[in-house]
Amino acid sequence: TSLCFVSDQCAALREMARVARHAVVLGLLNRRSLLYLLKHDRGAYRGAHWHTRPEAWALAACLGGRASEFRLESLLVWPGGPTAGRVLERMPFAARFGAFLGVAICPS
Repeated sequence: TSLCFVSDQCAALREMARVARHAVVLGLLNRRSLLYLLKHDRGAYRGAHWHTRPEAWALAACLGGRASEFRLESLLVWPGGPTAGRVLERMPFAARFGAFLGVAICPS
């Protein structure tokens, strides 16, 4: 999630793609998550940019290529333990609200 603290994210992503062998995988903080409600602008999250799904797609598009070359998933973190989070991750509606957006990009 270090990219969430970089001011010029597209430039940083292009540099990552330049030195990557095959693909770039990002972990972005999800603005539509329970974690955002609990932690944004607090502690280690102070100053972080929390992405929406459309922003994550736009960031991936900085490298060019087609949308079919990008994959976007989320990871649900549930306060109080991982068991409830793992159960909720299996529910299609809940997966969109995971704490982290994982983006896999195969640059063209």
